[in-house]
Amino acid sequence: MELSPDECDYVGCCATLRCVTAVDRISQLLVVLTIVAIVTFGLKRGLFVAAAADAYGYVSQADLWAAGELVIHQPFAAQMTWPNATASLAPLGYRAHTANPADKDIVPIYSPGLPMLMAIFKLIGGHRAVFFVVPLLGGLAVWATYLIGARLAGPPVGASAAVLLAASPTFLFEVVSPTSDVPCTAWWALGLALLMIERRWAALAAGISVGFAILTRPNLVPLAAVPAMLLLWRSIQSRSARRPDLSANPEPAIQLLLFAAGSIPACIAVALINLHLYGSAFATGYGPFDALYSWSFFWKNLTHYPRWILQTQTVLILLAFITPFVLKAQRSAPDRERHPRTVAIVWLSFIGLNVLSYLFYLPWEEWWYVRFLMPAYPPMLALTAASLWTLAAPLERFVTGGQRFVAAAAIAGVSWHGVSFSVERGAQLQWIAEQRYKTVGAYVDAALPHRAVLICMQHSGSARFYSGRITVRYDVIDPADLALVVSQLRHLGYGPYFVLDDSEEPQFRARFDDHTPFGRLDWAPIATLDHNRVRIYDTTGR
Repeated sequence: MELSPDECDYVGCCATLRCVTAVDRISQLLVVLTIVAIVTFGLKRGLFVAAAADAYGYVSQADLWAAGELVIHQPFAAQMTWPNATASLAPLGYRAHTANPADKDIVPIYSPGLPMLMAIFKLIGGHRAVFFVVPLLGGLAVWATYLIGARLAGPPVGASAAVLLAASPTFLFEVVSPTSDVPCTAWWALGLALLMIERRWAALAAGISVGFAILTRPNLVPLAAVPAMLLLWRSIQSRSARRPDLSANPEPAIQLLLFAAGSIPACIAVALINLHLYGSAFATGYGPFDALYSWSFFWKNLTHYPRWILQTQTVLILLAFITPFVLKAQRSAPDRERHPRTVAIVWLSFIGLNVLSYLFYLPWEEWWYVRFLMPAYPPMLALTAASLWTLAAPLERFVTGGQRFVAAAAIAGVSWHGVSFSVERGAQLQWIAEQRYKTVGAYVDAALPHRAVLICMQHSGSARFYSGRITVRYDVIDPADLALVVSQLRHLGYGPYFVLDDSEEPQFRARFDDHTPFGRLDWAPIATLDHNRVRIYDTTGR
């Protein structure tokens, strides 16, 4: 059965109905295999450790949500009176309870969306289940990316976008880590995909998904304006195109209201949590706005983020920005977007707003901080795939299957680059390096006295988590006060120990050497762990 170009189901007309069905089925099978691969990789190579700041911060906050109490009470802190004591007793991922500073309690700084979901998994499946959340949401992100591409320009485009996301170095590095980047990406991708289904239930579900994204990363709440504008545009378009009885179609306006009804409760929840923890609905755990954002950060971030995206995704990603000029409207595609050019412009606006939200944010030097832009990846990769398949379509006139061959080869090449980039930088080995946090905590729990106090920074959260010991952060202690801290802890009956990674020791010496003999670290540690990467010093040895 021959198909006319207007009746073709995806970009670049196939010759027969049998061909269309086969390509669609292969695309869907590829997506299923990709989802299985990503979830398996996340579970097999996941950290499964409450490590450092981010992982510890999210996992430990999940315990607080499961227990129904977000404030950690520290009655022992009343006896500790050195300068800045409360701040130093807050491990990485926590801060003083500013809503009630007199009690010297501490509260989490990270957003609640991911810990709330982790808490549900913990209550159902136990502590280990909290580490299942990110790999499973990684699979959801891949599936939602497929839906975005498939609704925009057909299943082959959706499958291409899904594979590109799964092979992205940024995605591969984050899907093994119990942090918020992949969950935030998954919720935004699902919300955008649902918006392409013009139904009431889909609008409400999209709003709920966007609500979860806001709970996961509240600073990206302005992104919700983009899908809202898409729904508003549909409503205006509906009013301009009258029915035969001259009455306007109210459906798009209803969908806009349902989207708002799904997403606004999350904004209210974030405001109430901020008020409870930080004393203001508009405060965050990360500190004042002017400490995080500055006009002076713009140029450095403008040079970093585009370079990192091109480095990890190759120049093929630039095809995303020409999509509105190459896509055509669909005349006969009930399961496809009728106005792909408009949607492409909306997605580009979403991408631009995501980038803009971090151009004035604190700059970082390592490439993996491009993870802040991951919510833009699903629509960006869908647009890239759509442009690629469209530009390759004329090849069908000269060689049967030429479009599929060129598009598949390009996707395979970029995917190979992404996976190779990730392997060279150790994405599959992160779990090994991070085990030292659990090793140190287990040693402290088994070998050190119950009243040991750990003076540390990198291990301030994980060592507390796995050993139950009090930790004091040396990086917030004034250099002249270290000897006072050690003396006061001894006077209170505690045993102070320094716990330092090998990379921390030069910083520790530089900070304290001129102020106290403790800063020299010139006595033998009582333990060296994880192939001498971590050392524990008993202060009585000095």
